[in-house]
Amino acid sequence: MAVRVNKSPINIREKLNELDYAQVPYEKMPAGSVIQVATQRATTSLETSSTSYVDIDDMTINFYPKYADSKVWINVMSHYYVQTSSANPWVAGWTGVQYQLLSDVHGIIIEDNGYGEALYTASSTQRYMGTKNFSIAHTPNTTGLIEYKVQGKAKGAAVRFHYDAYGLQGLITIMEIRQ
Repeated sequence: MAVRVNKSPINIREKLNELDYAQVPYEKMPAGSVIQVATQRATTSLETSSTSYVDIDDMTINFYPKYADSKVWINVMSHYYVQTSSANPWVAGWTGVQYQLLSDVHGIIIEDNGYGEALYTASSTQRYMGTKNFSIAHTPNTTGLIEYKVQGKAKGAAVRFHYDAYGLQGLITIMEIRQ
């Protein structure tokens, strides 16, 4: 005895089109996947002669990690200009800038050692411009709000951060990477 089964045809292309590949859930993303990216560009200038760290304008960013065990990669690019003048008591010595990156959750994450970015000035008429880039990866250990902040301080002479007449502005970029 033969049994006949009637089955409606399946359109594989139609079934594939029903799947939503544009929206992969975060929990299904493999290790190494970029979960999110945030950036903040400095659009204002800051001049300081402070030898203590001060907040650099527009170099603060709020970030909510999706996963506490993710790696958060942070890249900072900052332009600075050393403004030596004859009225400065530190003329004819080491001048420059130092940076640090900190968060309200973790404290100091990375800090320049020694003179940071420096130039030896032999006279009161020398000037120095430069761009500082640094990157670091760390584990946030939270999914709550983290405020990341870049600070700078003067070494020996007044400095100006992110003065548009002298070059590139600053940028902080944060990238969360799934583990």
